[in-house]
Amino acid sequence: MKGLISCVAFIFYSICLPNNIKSVPFDWGNQFGYLNIDGMVMWGEDWESKNLFFDGSWAIFPMMYGNEIAENFQKKRESSAVLDSPDVVSKIDYQQGDYGYDKFSIGIDYTAKNRLIQLLGFKRSFVGNYNQYYANTLQPQHQSYILCTKFSDTYRNTGLSLGHFNTYSGFPDTLTNGLFDNRITSLNYFLEKIVGSASINFQVDQFLQRYKAIHSLSIYEKPRYLGRSRYILELSYLINQIPFIVGFEKNSRFSYFDNNKDVGWNDLYSSFKWNNVKIHSSAIQYRNQNFFNYSIILNKGFDFVNIVVENTTRILPIHPFYLHNYDINQYNHFYKKYFKLCLVEWSVKNNRISFALSMTEDNQSLGSENLKMPNKYKNLNLSYSRKFTSSFNGYISYNRIDTGNYYSGGVGSEVALKLLSKFSLFNNFMAVELESDFSHLFNRVNYSMINPIEMVPMVINESDHRNLPPISLIDITMRTKVSTVMFEFQWINVSEIILATLQSEKNNFILIHPTMPYLGRQINFSINWEFKD
Repeated sequence: MKGLISCVAFIFYSICLPNNIKSVPFDWGNQFGYLNIDGMVMWGEDWESKNLFFDGSWAIFPMMYGNEIAENFQKKRESSAVLDSPDVVSKIDYQQGDYGYDKFSIGIDYTAKNRLIQLLGFKRSFVGNYNQYYANTLQPQHQSYILCTKFSDTYRNTGLSLGHFNTYSGFPDTLTNGLFDNRITSLNYFLEKIVGSASINFQVDQFLQRYKAIHSLSIYEKPRYLGRSRYILELSYLINQIPFIVGFEKNSRFSYFDNNKDVGWNDLYSSFKWNNVKIHSSAIQYRNQNFFNYSIILNKGFDFVNIVVENTTRILPIHPFYLHNYDINQYNHFYKKYFKLCLVEWSVKNNRISFALSMTEDNQSLGSENLKMPNKYKNLNLSYSRKFTSSFNGYISYNRIDTGNYYSGGVGSEVALKLLSKFSLFNNFMAVELESDFSHLFNRVNYSMINPIEMVPMVINESDHRNLPPISLIDITMRTKVSTVMFEFQWINVSEIILATLQSEKNNFILIHPTMPYLGRQINFSINWEFKD
């Protein structure tokens, strides 16, 4: 089966993300891709991981930077003190698979009295099934290095994090391989001081990026530079057991092609939580312009039902792509995004049913004032999970996305099924886990895509719009654990594995993105070892 898909519904390599976030890799190695959040592609938005800040202009795929960054995507900093007893925990993860796939990560956590030092290293080599990522060098396609230090006591919590991320990879183009050369350095420092029932938080974030792309989709083939600074001063306190937060945030961003584009803004914000309601508001000042954000979230639980209702308005700076490529005056440097959500969850015994309906709308022009499709994104999700026994779980979901827009991802409907079974062998000496994922994608279209080089929506002419046939994918994973060592086998696109083994003339090649090559199978083997020194 040949087809064009723009979304892969299931999460590869056991990376845990919230239910409203889907990882969409362009390849089975998780080298490139994007995230789909609430029915739309995440692009041009800031994000955080491991206390590190990422400007989302040309960094939209956390999985590229390794499992530690992916698993901690948008997780808030933990303020609790570390253990008093000295300890050293080491983690090693090695994975090897088809088409030169070679992934290695190592982590060392050193804890002492009120102190934590964490060192993380990650590298990925992967040429792809058409050698599309080969860049005429033995250097891995990606490398990540992270250093985190924390100190905590009764009245103070402080820390410093530093990350360096280096991507040097070929990138498939129309006639030959292009080049994707991306270097990021991110630094975070925070200090939290506790005074009675109040706390004062100070945070500094520095983000530097050098990005060079030689590709037909790139508007600039020389190195481009992006710098971002963020300073936050925040006061948290209790008034009649109601938590209040007041803060000030100063942002500045510069981007350089052949000339500089500087954007700086200030944000004064406040929030409080009363019973089941959380309210956030902020005032943004940019030059002589003022903007206002607000968010109202109701989270109400009953005996077996939990209801979440959200209404949010956000002001965001436009992508540097439009600043450098279009004649935009200062009054168009920001755009407004509206988000609404209704979530109902029902849980009883071993059953859980979830219904979520969300709608997002933004008023940015994407470089043109004459857009023919609206920037409206509706997402409907129904899911059911059941714990049949202590060792067997099942999950099924249906997701519906409105595709009549510019960056929904192009998949209108999806049905996904996950089965997970656990058991033990050899008198409980070995733990075994079997996981199978099935996904059927239909109501697909060939537009509403993201530009993988510039990381902005691809505006495709209406005359070129067409519907695409459905596609089905199956993954199977087997894990075995002995003591602190885990072995994992993974089969991706099982139907293609079977067809290739039988040497059939048929195939299940798929194309995840119109600018990327067709993908077939992938078989991986990994070893994960965690131990204390």
